[in-house]
Amino acid sequence: MSKTKRTSTVKQSFWVACSAFITLVYSLVVRDLRTEHKNAALGILISVAQPLVAGLIFYGFIELVGGGGAGHVRGDNMTFVLLGFVIFFMHIRTVTAVTTALREDMLNHQRMSPFLLICVKAISSGYKLILALLILIVMNYLLRDVYEMEDLLHFLAVMFWCWMGG
Repeated sequence: MSKTKRTSTVKQSFWVACSAFITLVYSLVVRDLRTEHKNAALGILISVAQPLVAGLIFYGFIELVGGGGAGHVRGDNMTFVLLGFVIFFMHIRTVTAVTTALREDMLNHQRMSPFLLICVKAISSGYKLILALLILIVMNYLLRDVYEMEDLLHFLAVMFWCWMGG
């Protein structure tokens, strides 16, 4: 006769499992945000500065060439360019974060799975860029006293789909 080793498993309810998963994702997102830069304010500043500098360079080039005339964009050209770069960076940074998620040493731990690491990296990159977007919109409003957005719901849908595409 062969001896079989029986392991006891504890059945959890669906809600307990979801609660444990969400708690684990939250703590790992916070860990990821803290370990990316030594200073949290510097990490946020870099997340804001990259789309801002790219947008300002592109806006300056448009004005220099003369392509910023009336009739091309309804509303403010600067807001249009800055939000376009935030959308671009949202997709690119999410793709970069997700592709590098599986190279971490955290996969050696028992409760870590590739799906969990992908979720954590995607949520942390999305969080940083949503925060950068809010800071850019507030800075644009405070410095230029201009804020025009035709349809906020469609813009947020585009941001969500760019994040999900990443």
